[in-house]
Amino acid sequence: MIMSTLERDFLERDFVEISNTLVSAYQNWEIWWLYQHERPKYVDILNHYLMFFSNSIGAHFIAMLMSISCLVDDKHLSLKLLYGKVKQEGYLDSDRIQEIENRFNGIEKIIRGVMIIRGNVFAHKSVKIDSDEAFVKANLVHDDLKNLIIELGIIFNIISTGCGRNILGFWENSSKTDTERMLNDLIRFKSKFA
Repeated sequence: MIMSTLERDFLERDFVEISNTLVSAYQNWEIWWLYQHERPKYVDILNHYLMFFSNSIGAHFIAMLMSISCLVDDKHLSLKLLYGKVKQEGYLDSDRIQEIENRFNGIEKIIRGVMIIRGNVFAHKSVKIDSDEAFVKANLVHDDLKNLIIELGIIFNIISTGCGRNILGFWENSSKTDTERMLNDLIRFKSKFA
């Protein structure tokens, strides 16, 4: 099938929006993970600015979760819909199609878990299930979220290269370094005035 200029422009817009969402998901995961898992190293400064960092941890988790759900939700522009478009247009050979299908199948449990949390805890409050039950039902661990984002990035890159585009190095745009530098600056600032 030959795409019109307008269709190509829309496809390009879709690539840009999805790549931005993928970068956002990864960067928010990095910050959330750092605050959670590097806590012993920064506990004094995190506690000194407790309200800010308590809210920041939650905000980065929600931003990550909502970005992930945007990448996988079939109702809106998502990686799955982009895949469907480029597959229909004949951009992908059978090996790429099979690899993408296998990768989507491999992360389906995690996607379901993310959508349970998003749908019952953050995007909509459910009367049928409380937040704690939703997290239990989702059955996710911290590494699942990172693994999901990375798998979605790999799928995106398979689609991108199939369309003659460059690979997105979303993991190279690390926000971890900036977050660590900010925490260390706060520690130095606090020690000057202690």
